[in-house]
Amino acid sequence: MLLLTRREFDVDLDSSFLFGQARELLRCGTCGRLWAFWVEGGAPVEYLRVSE
Repeated sequence: MLLLTRREFDVDLDSSFLFGQARELLRCGTCGRLWAFWVEGGAPVEYLRVSE
């Protein structure tokens, strides 16, 4: 998946520019964990689902 922050999405820019600003987001189909790469070339940040 690709993810845009609200700041990047709430402006009137060309879609090709926005695509270049998107962050990569991966989701495990088994456990539902998410890994977001907030910094290009950096280590991903892991997010776990919180049980209700």
